[in-house]
Amino acid sequence: MTDDSHQKPAAPAPPLRRWFLLLAVVVVLLYLAGLNPYWRFQRDSALYMGLARSLAQHGTYSFNGHPHTFAFPGFPAMLSLVYLTLGQSFLAMNALVSLFGLGCIALAYLLYRELVLTPAQTLACMLLLGFSRTLYYYSSHIITDVPFAFFVAAALYLGRRALRADGRARWGWWLAASGAALAACTVRPLGPALLIALVAALWLQPGARAQWRRRALMTGLLLAPILLLGGLWARRGAGLGVPLGSTYFSQFIVTRGPEGVGRHLLSRLPDLAGALSDPVLGSDVGTTIGLLLAFLLVLGFRRALRDGERLLCTFGLVYVPAILLVGPGRRYLLPLLPVLLYWIVLGAGELGSYLERRGTATPARLRRVGHVLLALAVLGNLAHLSKTLYEARSPNFYAVTADGRMLDYFPLTDWLRQHAGPRDLVFTGEANVVRYFSGVRTIQLPDLKLVRRPRVQAYFLRRHRPTYVIIDHTESRPERSLAGLPPLVPDALERVGTFGKLELFRVHGEKL
Repeated sequence: MTDDSHQKPAAPAPPLRRWFLLLAVVVVLLYLAGLNPYWRFQRDSALYMGLARSLAQHGTYSFNGHPHTFAFPGFPAMLSLVYLTLGQSFLAMNALVSLFGLGCIALAYLLYRELVLTPAQTLACMLLLGFSRTLYYYSSHIITDVPFAFFVAAALYLGRRALRADGRARWGWWLAASGAALAACTVRPLGPALLIALVAALWLQPGARAQWRRRALMTGLLLAPILLLGGLWARRGAGLGVPLGSTYFSQFIVTRGPEGVGRHLLSRLPDLAGALSDPVLGSDVGTTIGLLLAFLLVLGFRRALRDGERLLCTFGLVYVPAILLVGPGRRYLLPLLPVLLYWIVLGAGELGSYLERRGTATPARLRRVGHVLLALAVLGNLAHLSKTLYEARSPNFYAVTADGRMLDYFPLTDWLRQHAGPRDLVFTGEANVVRYFSGVRTIQLPDLKLVRRPRVQAYFLRRHRPTYVIIDHTESRPERSLAGLPPLVPDALERVGTFGKLELFRVHGEKL
């Protein structure tokens, strides 16, 4: 590997600078046009908003009547500022997440300026990122994906500047990168991937042995605040009776064991290739195109290593296996999207150089093909992005999003808010949503494999003694909505009301 830590990236030519400015204006207008005062149906979103409301109104981090120990508090703490100043303003919360999306694009541009990319390659990356339908879509959801992507981009950019700087400037950039990494760790459990990447890039630089004291101090400055916060979070969980590690780590690693983790990672690699097309091209176009993108990605990764890019490559090597454990969907690829595009564009350049050396194509023809493929990718994103924009501007918002599910949940939760009491308990497949909008205690339906048998359904009713049961006929899997209950225990369930495709039943526990 060569050391490019002191290389200055070439400034874009004046015509390209104008293109960057035009792109920035168009992207900002697109994000402004997508703002709306509505809430997009998402289970985790209701949880984050409920935690934020708890912080703002009561100063506690609790949900559904209990202290919460699973979701990290960074994002709810940001949302709590909205509740403190504007109350439950979906417009303000949507604007906050959209600002994180725009910030992610801006930071990616700064990051690309630090890398070994030509101005044309930087423009290609920015076009794909700025018009990414996936980034745009999740920038209208009140969930952690886009804020986490913002802090990842910030930590990578600031870390890159720190590795390239000298003297006092290096310490300033490093402290800023540490702050961004700390913020990322409070938002998502994958934040420590940034720590590994920053520390690895720091120690892999030439001269690390000679400057080991300074490198050790920089490592301590990075890790100390995160270890302190992690210790406080673990102590809080222990005080509430939650075992240490009873989170994502225990779910996806401890329960599988070393051999199970390895088999799972290998089995999910094809899924990762298939998921690439959505964030890059704006739609799922099949595994074949995904494999071609993966091939370009590998070529670009190899070229980045030759260019001496340690930070981004290390982050990718740590982050990709981590999301393979959970599921490599488009949501989880978002924080890595600027890096993925960097590798794919580099890989396309490597492939073009190879074809040129072989005499298969001339440089002019390769440029034309590259421009056509880039235009097709951008147009594909825009075609699907327009649907998201239409939904955002539609006067019948809830009728055109999530199959209109919230049109039924809103009146149902209104009824519960008016008629249910503090001791009532609702059994539902949408526990977070019903709890947030009704204020009534809820319990999530158990594992689908268990509730498929009617007798087991009745057992859970007897065990938890809910006051109400919600049967959701919009659910694609009926067993998740307890649709088998009415014929099983007709005397124990009294229909209170029907709200579209939702049915609300009162449970008479003595008849179970």
